[in-house]
Amino acid sequence: MSSEQQEQASSSKLAITKVDECFMTAACMSANAGVILCHGGPFGASVVHNGMPVSCGHNTVLFDKDPTCHAEVNAIRHAVRDLGRSELSDCVLYTTCEPCPMCWGAIMASGLKVIYVGADRHCAARFGFDDKAFYDEFAGPASGTMMPVNPTKTDEDEKWMSKLASHSHVIVVSAAGELVGDSLSRGSDLGDALDTPMVRAIRMAAMTLGTHELSGCKVYASTQPDVFSHCACLWARISELFYAEPAADESEASYERQQLALKAEDRDLTTVWGCAVDECENVFKQWKSLSGQIY
Repeated sequence: MSSEQQEQASSSKLAITKVDECFMTAACMSANAGVILCHGGPFGASVVHNGMPVSCGHNTVLFDKDPTCHAEVNAIRHAVRDLGRSELSDCVLYTTCEPCPMCWGAIMASGLKVIYVGADRHCAARFGFDDKAFYDEFAGPASGTMMPVNPTKTDEDEKWMSKLASHSHVIVVSAAGELVGDSLSRGSDLGDALDTPMVRAIRMAAMTLGTHELSGCKVYASTQPDVFSHCACLWARISELFYAEPAADESEASYERQQLALKAEDRDLTTVWGCAVDECENVFKQWKSLSGQIY
């Protein structure tokens, strides 16, 4: 455990028990299975309710050709489906590595209040998974470094913006100028209560184009997205994002952005660091030994 993790762990209100390590081991087992199957990155997560595992998930971005299928998101989606509700405030999440901003957004959106983390983002960076640029996007005012946000509109952009039919409507347009994702389309509903209109449209675009990388695509929305949705654009390598109105100060989107800008220990959830950290780091080592793909 790094000195930073030791400091973070000591500041946590919760101790790490043998039971916690068991649930983290379950997340590691899922992560290792995903590595062997070449489903995606070396990450796993599990959701636990009242001491019983509800779901396990690993990264399936490459297998599902879906930029949102990170381990934490998959585990939360499975838990939401199995429990029949979108609110998980009475559950606990175990994740083999510090969540990226997209996964933090999904965690906040699900209402989870306690998460246990194995390896930190610095460990992930040593193995090629460096999320610093994603964190920098939310460290202060959105920089737009990774993806231009509301650049000068062309006539074509104005045309697509005029097609937005409601406050929550989102569309994705390909580099060829074709509509490939529409949050109002029946085909965009994959039955995941966690998904926002923007995430639904992005997932539909990925299915339509058959790839998790949507370079050249543009996203048009009525309202500034929340963290989960914004980061889904970043992971999909969306070329430009346009929205008509900023999120209201009292909105969930604004709350999530404010939370992510805080240090983890200052957010409205409890994060316990360094759970079964050696086992979690071994997942990265196995992935490296198999020459895993960085996406």
